[in-house]
Amino acid sequence: MYVAEKDFIMKELHKAAVLYCEKRPSEVTEKSARDLVTDVDVNVENTLIRAIRFNFPDDTVISEERFPRVKPGARTWVIDPIDGTGNMAHGSPLFGIQCAFCVDGEPVLSAINLPGLGMKLYAIKGEGAYLNNKKIAAGDEVNPANSTISISDFSHKSVKNAKLQFHAMKKLHPQIAKIRMFGASCVDFAFAAAGYTDGAVMMAKKPWDLLPGVLLCREAGLKVSNLAGEEYKSGDYGVIAVKEALFDTVKAAFAPRSGSED
Repeated sequence: MYVAEKDFIMKELHKAAVLYCEKRPSEVTEKSARDLVTDVDVNVENTLIRAIRFNFPDDTVISEERFPRVKPGARTWVIDPIDGTGNMAHGSPLFGIQCAFCVDGEPVLSAINLPGLGMKLYAIKGEGAYLNNKKIAAGDEVNPANSTISISDFSHKSVKNAKLQFHAMKKLHPQIAKIRMFGASCVDFAFAAAGYTDGAVMMAKKPWDLLPGVLLCREAGLKVSNLAGEEYKSGDYGVIAVKEALFDTVKAAFAPRSGSED
């Protein structure tokens, strides 16, 4: 299912990456305190929106810069033109373009392109997750004492959320071998799905930050939930996506204080 949509978005993400992501942005401005936007973000977003509207004129588009407050329709594309803008602006390869295609509010197709790392990932609901056209499975066996997980950046918008993350990481520190911060949800989810890490925890709520990676990690076989350990639903604050063997440990660190907003 959704083969046409998958082929379309993989082609368009690759095209946008080649056109705009092979060199550092020429214009960098502050969208708000501690939040950057560049000419690359704008160009990628406009290119993808034009392509979607040409090929699927009746579909709804939600995008980080132009259409962040649009409500989902029956068929909806959710776009993050550049996730990890701060990394990209500093010359780091830890950034990407990501998109989810949703039917009745549920992601059924997602794609992530990490041009600086040569990684092209996609997932289709019920059909698995793929990295560079090869099916991937994250697996579930891991010793927590030798495991690596990544966690999103500390919130600057909510002191409550930052404290939640700090206390959770403090609790995880003696139980998890390595905790990373990549600064881009697309990298967190892609690395977890590919097995480069053993999971990721994202302290975020925006659909463009979470939906592409949620489906990718589900289809790669990771345990995916909200911070309370319940099935993740679009609109929940936060995502846990980890190997089964780590789930109870990670959930216990976050669940008692979950339910925050950002």
